[in-house]
Amino acid sequence: MTLLYGARHAAAQVLGRERARWRNLLPLFESFDQPPPGQRPGTPLDQLDRVFAAGGVDALLCCGPEPLMLASARECLRRGLPAERIWLSLERRMHCADGLCGHCYLGASYVCRDGPTYRYDHYLRLLRGSGADALPAAPGYC
Repeated sequence: MTLLYGARHAAAQVLGRERARWRNLLPLFESFDQPPPGQRPGTPLDQLDRVFAAGGVDALLCCGPEPLMLASARECLRRGLPAERIWLSLERRMHCADGLCGHCYLGASYVCRDGPTYRYDHYLRLLRGSGADALPAAPGYC
């Protein structure tokens, strides 16, 4: 397992004790939009070359802003990882947490009730079934 962790800047990072422990247990790549001195800016996507170069990528488990997750999924697909090995945690506007308000509706699914984690191929199928004319365009985030 390899962990890619992105934050706007070092002060915005969370889980400090956990990250210190993870650093001793597995490869941990950190990226910053506004990096500390001596580091280059970037997103977790910028670290994918290093992760895939090490080989053995069997799955992607992704959380974060939805545009970043979609860009990560597309990049992993491009590199040969099948859609059924990609999982996204969609933290959409879950107001009621019981599928009543419809704020988190995704196709025929309510993220609060049926998710929040979706396999990427199921996510795409839900989008197609929602009447969307096309799959989501490449996000402007990356």
